[in-house]
Amino acid sequence: MSDHTRHWLCVTIPHNWKIVRERSLWGADDRYEFTLKNNVSVGDIFVFYVAKNGFGGIYKVISDYFYDNTPVGWVNKRGQPYPYPHRVNIEKIILKENPLPMNAEIRKELVFITDKSKSWMVFVFPSMVLIPEEDFEKIKSLLQNSQAGSRTERTMS
Repeated sequence: MSDHTRHWLCVTIPHNWKIVRERSLWGADDRYEFTLKNNVSVGDIFVFYVAKNGFGGIYKVISDYFYDNTPVGWVNKRGQPYPYPHRVNIEKIILKENPLPMNAEIRKELVFITDKSKSWMVFVFPSMVLIPEEDFEKIKSLLQNSQAGSRTERTMS
């Protein structure tokens, strides 16, 4: 990775994860406009955490930020249609057919989760969180090595 590559944990719900995978597209609401416009760059890495399921995959950002409020099928947490108009195009690096659950052993090893107790979920509540490269490497290794009854697709290293 380049010295300027940033690693982001992107949190989504299962319904929207399916659309992210199908369209190779990430979108966020107005709270993340500044982040996507000013802090995310082509080449950055997105690690996807699917709420209540686990780590679903790793993607690379392949476009600059753009605004597009065209509906693509995403819904908000209440199940209502929402466009998540602040967007970037992404490219699959690793995709888990079945997400890898974040168990206590994994939480213990991740630096960005500073509270390892029952309240650890607050660290995966925001839609986008900058994570250290060492956490990215740990998650990448876990996804590559985890079989857990699922097939892992690899398109890049």
